[in-house]
Amino acid sequence: MTTSSYKDAIHNRDGWCQITAFRTETEAAHIIPSDIDGSSVIDDHANLVVLRADIHKAFDDRNFILYPKDNASYYVHMIKPSPNLGVWYHNAKSHPIELCRPQFLFARFSWTLFPLISEFLIYHVDKTVIEVTSNDIGIQQRNVVC
Repeated sequence: MTTSSYKDAIHNRDGWCQITAFRTETEAAHIIPSDIDGSSVIDDHANLVVLRADIHKAFDDRNFILYPKDNASYYVHMIKPSPNLGVWYHNAKSHPIELCRPQFLFARFSWTLFPLISEFLIYHVDKTVIEVTSNDIGIQQRNVVC
């Protein structure tokens, strides 16, 4: 399948930008960026989503992540300040991204955040990680020094 037919298929599937609901000025965006590797998984339909062109650029520039807040929804969280996009879309619920694999969205989440925390991760001092779990008797917190 050619690149244009992939993009046409994704536009037909999604119909509009999955964040803004705009139907014009949209593009098929890779969740896992196409410049990471040349494997065929990159052009998998489950790795593509329709975004408005400026949202697509901000996504590729690692300006925001799509964060799962509940079982079926993703929310936009701005990582870098954006006077235009942040005002309108920070903490906004995306339209359903049902046909994209969650694994691709989690990989994108990591790809966006890890460069920001790499110094913290490699700096050799004790770190405290807070693990929060929820169960039938309530929320429990455990601090782990690593």
